[in-house]
Amino acid sequence: MREGTEDIPAGGRSVWCRIFEKSPELSALIVDTAGPVAILDANLAITYRNAALDELLAAHQLRECASLPFACDDCRKQFANGVRSALAGQSVSLPKLCLASPSGGNATVSARLIGLKSRKGTEFAVAFITDTTDLARLKERVAFLDEFAQIGLALPSVGHKMNNHLAAILGFSKLLMNSGQPAQMDLQTILDAGAQCRHLTDRYFRFSSERCKAELLDANNVVRSALALVRGDLASQKISCTLNLEQQLPPVNVASIPLEQAILNIVNRARGAMPTGGTLVIESRTIMAHRPAKPGSDAPAGPAQHVEVTIADSGGEIVEPELAMIFEPISFSSTAGRQIGLVGIARVLVNHQRASLELVSTSPKGSTFAIRVPAHEQIAVRERTVRPPAPRSPRTAVKTIIVVDDDEMCRKLLAEALARDGHFVDTADDGEAALAQLERAAYDAIIMDIRMPGMGGDELYARIVERFPQLASKIIFITGDSISADTQEFLSALPNPFLTKPFAMEELLVAVRNL
Repeated sequence: MREGTEDIPAGGRSVWCRIFEKSPELSALIVDTAGPVAILDANLAITYRNAALDELLAAHQLRECASLPFACDDCRKQFANGVRSALAGQSVSLPKLCLASPSGGNATVSARLIGLKSRKGTEFAVAFITDTTDLARLKERVAFLDEFAQIGLALPSVGHKMNNHLAAILGFSKLLMNSGQPAQMDLQTILDAGAQCRHLTDRYFRFSSERCKAELLDANNVVRSALALVRGDLASQKISCTLNLEQQLPPVNVASIPLEQAILNIVNRARGAMPTGGTLVIESRTIMAHRPAKPGSDAPAGPAQHVEVTIADSGGEIVEPELAMIFEPISFSSTAGRQIGLVGIARVLVNHQRASLELVSTSPKGSTFAIRVPAHEQIAVRERTVRPPAPRSPRTAVKTIIVVDDDEMCRKLLAEALARDGHFVDTADDGEAALAQLERAAYDAIIMDIRMPGMGGDELYARIVERFPQLASKIIFITGDSISADTQEFLSALPNPFLTKPFAMEELLVAVRNL
C-alpha cells in the first residue's frame, strides 16, 4: 500500500491530474505508464482512467461506464477480491478477466493491482491492465484447430469402415435389382442413399488429405513453430527451454500439422509434470535406424537415415499406473499434473506419418521422449503399367478365385457376385489364412483388401511374390483407403489393377475377365 498522498476526493480526471502535478512519484507510477491504467475506490468505481484504457474500451466496442464492464459475476468477484487484497497491502495479479457490453463488445484482459492510500486514510486501487484478447483468441483458435485436425486424422479410419458397409449395401442391392425380384423401387432408394453416403465420404477423404498432406520439411522449423505457440506459457510457469538443433538436417517427407501437434502434446505433458517450474531440453540429430522393406520399391530393408527429435524434461519419473497408460490415446490422468492421453494421441499422429514415438527413459530426474522420422530419399519405383480395358465378352472363362478381406460383409458380397458370374470362390479373413489356402489349392486369381489387421495386403503381396510368384500378376487389390500416402505409394508402384470401395460389381467382374 502506497501512502502519503494528499486527501483524494473520489471522481474526476481533472482532480487526479492536479494531484499528479503535485506528486512526481505518483505521476511516474501512473501517468508515465504506456498501458491502460484505472484507479478505483473500494466500491470498484473508476475515479481515473488514462487515455490508453479509453482506447482499449473503444477498440472492443465497450461502453464507457463508472466501473469496468465485466462479462460475468465470477470475473467481477475475482476483481473485487483482488482489490480488497491490494488495499490490504498485497500485490495482486489476475491473469484472465473477461469484459463485455450489451452491444456485443468483448475483451479479455489481465490486471495487476496495487493499493494506494491518502494521508487522511482514503483507499484506492490502481489497476495496470493488459489487453490479452488477441492472445486468448489465438489460443482458442489453436485449440479448435487441434480438435479439427484430430477429426481430420480420424476420418480415413472412419471412412474405411464406412466404405466396407457401403460396398455391401450397394452390391447386394444391385444383385437384388438384377434378380427381377419385386420392390425394385425401394431397392433403388437404397442405391441412391448409398451413393450419397459415398459422396460424403469422398468429401471427408479430400478434407483429411488436404489437412494432412505430406511435404518436404526441415524438422527444426517444425520444432520452432510448435514452441512459438507455448513459449509464453513456459515462461509463466518458470520452465526454461533449451534448443540444441543439429544444423543441415536431411529433409523429412511428412505433414507439418500432425508432427507439430505431436511435439506440442509432449511439451504440454512436460508442463503438467513441472507445475512449479523446471527445464525442458529439445534436441534434433541425424541417426541411423532400421527401415523395413516396402513392397514395390527397390529399397531393401536395413539401416537408413532418420531425423530424431528428443524432448527431455525435469518433471520426475513416470510411475505406475501412469506408465502403463502412457501411450493410451483416450486415457487421462491428473496425477502429478500429467495428462497421459496427450502422449497417446502424439503416437497416433506420428505413426500416421510413418514415424515413431518412444519413451526413451524416465527417472526421478525426468523423462525423455524421442520422435524418429525417416529422412527423405529418392527411391526408384517401377513404373505403373496402364492397361486399356478389354471389351466385355458375352461369356466369362471360369476361374477359381480366393477373396481376402477382413470385413465379413465384403467377403460375402464379392463371393456371391463372382459365383453368379460363373466362378468358383473361396474366402479368407486375413493374410495368414490366405497363405494357408494358397498352399492347399490352385487359384487363377486373388482379390485382396489392402488394409487388414495383422498381415496387411502389402505384406501379403510380398509373401505371395516370394512363395507363389506365378500369382503376382493375378492379384486385384481393393481398398477403402484411397488417400493414405502408404496406400497410394504401394499401388502406384505395381502394375496390378485396384478398385476403390464402394465399387460397382461390373468393375470387379471386368477386372477379373481382364486377368
